[in-house]
Amino acid sequence: MFKSIFLKFFNKNKQKDIAPNLALKPQIDIELVTARNREDEPPTTAEEILFKKAFLLRIKDALHRYDFVKKDKIEFLAKRILDDSYNQGEVLSLQEKKELNLNTRAKYSKELIDCFQDVEHFKFDPKFFCKNLQYTERTIVWALREIERLRNTGFIEKIHLSGMGEWNEKIVKLNNIPSLPIIDYTQEQCLFFVTGHIDY
Repeated sequence: MFKSIFLKFFNKNKQKDIAPNLALKPQIDIELVTARNREDEPPTTAEEILFKKAFLLRIKDALHRYDFVKKDKIEFLAKRILDDSYNQGEVLSLQEKKELNLNTRAKYSKELIDCFQDVEHFKFDPKFFCKNLQYTERTIVWALREIERLRNTGFIEKIHLSGMGEWNEKIVKLNNIPSLPIIDYTQEQCLFFVTGHIDY
């Protein structure tokens, strides 16, 4: 009985705490969250659109650095990496994977492999190349946008950088940020982060 009374009291107070917050949010917020959960939906806010544009541009720039990426496939592959759908499509057969020296236990789409030349000579997995590029470039875009946000606060003068190269665990002034390192996505993945730093 005590447990029943406690649960009623707890649920009542919980509803009391949550209800005012829900009342402040317009109904559209719920619809936006639902839309974001669908992969076929475009970005729903201006912020998301700007982020995706910057992300797509960085993906294209990174792909242009590699001679093994077919130039006429960069646009297609960049959009696939952006949407995390780079390995979707018709699957290579076991024989095709053997001929291309690919992992016979892994799944590769023909659309993905067609974006590269001389795949049979790769010393890396094309899927991991795409994943490394995707994860790293996404964190770089977040870091660059966070730098702009911190600049706009007006009171942050230093930031803590986390990543690799000149960004490896350093505290620097906002007006003296080192260039981002060039990463070889056939070999490594690196995540980049930025946080505001205040001297005490």
